Amino acid sequence: MTHRGINNPGLFFVGTRLLIAGRDLCFRPAQSTLDGRTLLVWHDQIESPVAVRYAWAGNPAAANLMNTEGEPAGPFCTQGEMP
Repeated sequence: MTHRGINNPGLFFVGTRLLIAGRDLCFRPAQSTLDGRTLLVWHDQIESPVAVRYAWAGNPAAANLMNTEGEPAGPFCTQGEMP
């Protein structure tokens, strides 16, 4: 699953604060990696992901997705983009 707002040439991260869900909308901790300018997010038990959340908590202080200037990405949820 690729979120259109994440495709940015200056992103980097260490670890993750990402959650991913299938059609059941049960969010699970996600694995992630950067592939060039795209953040790839997955979970081995979710065959067809429909939503991703980043730093989606009352206190996202440990959020760690940054641009090359050291500015953090804001919390987001792609759930509203579901078909």
